Amino acid sequence: MSPGLTGLKPFFFELKKELRAEPGMALVLVLVFTGVLVAFGAALITTSINEKLISGYNSRDIKLYYIIEAGIEAGISELLANTFCEETGFCFDFDTELSGQINRGLYNVSFVKKEACPENSFKAITIKSTGTLEAINKSMLVDVKITRDGLIIKEWQKPVPEI
Repeated sequence: MSPGLTGLKPFFFELKKELRAEPGMALVLVLVFTGVLVAFGAALITTSINEKLISGYNSRDIKLYYIIEAGIEAGISELLANTFCEETGFCFDFDTELSGQINRGLYNVSFVKKEACPENSFKAITIKSTGTLEAINKSMLVDVKITRDGLIIKEWQKPVPEI
């Protein structure tokens, strides 16, 4: 036994004798122990509730991201299908707005011409998709360039909350 513990043995022996001599001491110890258990249980319940809320928010954000991404994909599809006319070349209507619903979420897509370019050169366009899920709105912007050969995605920005 280590030297530090030899002094504790008589102390606990005396404490044990004192506790046995006091009537009602067992009740006090049970109440203290019960209080500690109740505090531990309350902390455990609070932590569980907070973790459930956090995972729910995370799940909602992931669903909202995929709703926004579906809007971007619909915008890219619209651009590829309706960008060029045989007679005039580049003829996309920038007033086109797309919207759709996926499960309980909605997306709205708009197009912005970023720069004026001469005929048969690159056309720079920004696709903005705004998703709504459970009264939360977020938007994502994708910058694309269009040629007669197809679509080049320049920048895919992270979704940001709508203010």
